[in-house]
Order: sequence, then C-alpha cells, then structure tokens
Amino acid sequence: MKKTISIPVVAIVILSMLTLSNCGEDPNPGPTSTQAELNLTTLTTGGAWNLQSVSVDGVDRTAVYKDLKVTFSSSGFTTTSGGAVWPATGTWSFSDDTGTTINRSDGLKITVAEISAKKLVLNLTWTKNTLGPGRVDSVSGQHVFTFTRP
Repeated sequence: MKKTISIPVVAIVILSMLTLSNCGEDPNPGPTSTQAELNLTTLTTGGAWNLQSVSVDGVDRTAVYKDLKVTFSSSGFTTTSGGAVWPATGTWSFSDDTGTTINRSDGLKITVAEISAKKLVLNLTWTKNTLGPGRVDSVSGQHVFTFTRP
C-alpha cells in the first residue's frame, strides 16, 4: 500500500516552516543611523581633540601647530593654537550621509580619513603660506592632522 501526501498538507507544512523561520525578527525595525550621524556623535562626544601629529606633504610639521586642540559641537568648532589653518571658531557640516567630508564655514573641505572614540585623522589641502613674526605659522600643502583624546 502506497501512501500519498496531499498538496494542501505539503503547502501547510511549507508555510509553517516559513512562518517559524521569521520568528524573532522585528518586522518594523527602527530608523538606522547614517554614518554621518555616527561620526557626528564621535566628533562631539568626549571633549577636545588634542593634536598628536601633523604632516604637510609628508614632512613632519607638528611643531608649527604645537598645542592645537579642536572641540566640535553639532554645527560649530573652537580651537586653541590653530594658527591660520584652524581659526579660533567657525561652523561646519558634513557634505552628505557618509560623514567623510567636512565643509567648514570658510569654504575649506576636510576629509575624515579615520575616526574612533580616541583617534581622529583629518586631511586637508591648505593653499597659503602665512608668515608670523620670525617664523612660519602655516605651510601650504596636503595636511594630515592626527588628533587623540584620553
């Protein structure tokens, strides 16, 4: 005697398996954060970013920006010892949802090369040489600023 399985029974078994396989998944997941939102939180939470090093066209220029600190808020920034490249105050925004390019209020575009809770690496191209009393306050070229915080 041969047993046959009816099509409706097979259909019910398959539908039951599919239904059970979706258990535990939220059918209405909340809004996801964009990379820009995540980067904004990282930039603005934890206080000032302290300069670790800066190179200009591959040459160490950390001494030019000695004691540089940058503090970001949701739309502004303040600095100490920033020279001509980093004004004392200004505003900024991300160019898009990727959070990889900062548009500063003075028109300068800055690339976020690396960001974490403790380390920030920013790249920018500065086109001016600014001479201060007896020394160079800024040097033109491709700048790579590496900041840290405790």
